[in-house]
Amino acid sequence: MAFIGFFFSGKFLRLMSTPDDVIDQATIYMQLFFLGSPASLLYNFGAAILRAAGDTKRPLYILAFSGIANVALNLFCVIVLKLGVVGVALGTVASQVISAACVITILAKTKNEFKLKFSDVRIHKNQLLKVAATGIPSGVNGCMFSLSNVIIQTAINSFGKIAIAGNVVAGNVEIFGFLILSSVEQGVITFVGQNMGAGKPKRIDSVTKVAMCAAFVGVGTFALLMILFGRNILGLFADDASREAVVSAATLKMTVVIYSFIFHVPNQVLGGVLKGTGRAVISMCINIICICLLRVLWIFCAYPLNPTLQMVYYSYPLTWGSSSIVAMIVYFFVRRKIFKKNLLQ
Repeated sequence: MAFIGFFFSGKFLRLMSTPDDVIDQATIYMQLFFLGSPASLLYNFGAAILRAAGDTKRPLYILAFSGIANVALNLFCVIVLKLGVVGVALGTVASQVISAACVITILAKTKNEFKLKFSDVRIHKNQLLKVAATGIPSGVNGCMFSLSNVIIQTAINSFGKIAIAGNVVAGNVEIFGFLILSSVEQGVITFVGQNMGAGKPKRIDSVTKVAMCAAFVGVGTFALLMILFGRNILGLFADDASREAVVSAATLKMTVVIYSFIFHVPNQVLGGVLKGTGRAVISMCINIICICLLRVLWIFCAYPLNPTLQMVYYSYPLTWGSSSIVAMIVYFFVRRKIFKKNLLQ
């Protein structure tokens, strides 16, 4: 992916109708970002191992430290070294390398059964197949999400530089809402997987209830903060020269997204439950059909009827709500099957 991204970023961005006045800098940023992707992979894989073993704190500490390093390096590279977009990209890549180095050091120094021994690093067929059974569906799921978002971004690009900047600014803020949902999902996967392995599937219900409450409270708090202070927060990410226009464009997206986050909670939490029970393929199918495919159909069929930015952003509540409804239906069938099997045993 690093190789493909480095050499073909420019071509991909042109296919997305990226405006000429930003494509050069966008290409440089994407090239450097892709070069840092192997480090990001190493952190995510190592952090997943620690969480699976019940160590959820150290991955958080590493992520917090690398996040602070990212901000500090961005400021240094942009303000002091005057590197502009290159500086932002270098700061991001450096923080990814830092997080990867930290998690690998922990795994190499631990004395537990998951200790990383570099002399044992090779392809282990049985373990690879088990990882692939969950990882490939999740990877395909992520790729399909990215593809649908590329199509949405292409529609946004047609509205010009201000709309693109507004979407980026909104993305910088809304990512905190997604992190809330993602962290809950990761917790669900860990706890459900551990209880399934321990032969105690009845605990799935309590895990699901707690996770649902945590996700709704977290997303609700985030939405409240954005309603009260949204424009001020968005303004922190906008350039002074076009601040008002960019913030207005960003607010347009955030207004739709923050009110729609609540629709995404059931799919995210129940998707974690399905993955934790070894049914990652089902979760993948729900997201591909109800989110990715439906977004593509929305952009190609509904959006042309009213080609506005609002119409583009309405694809989020539509697809999140649809996926959550299907996820709830599937969850009850899977739950009944698991409990029935447990009673028979």
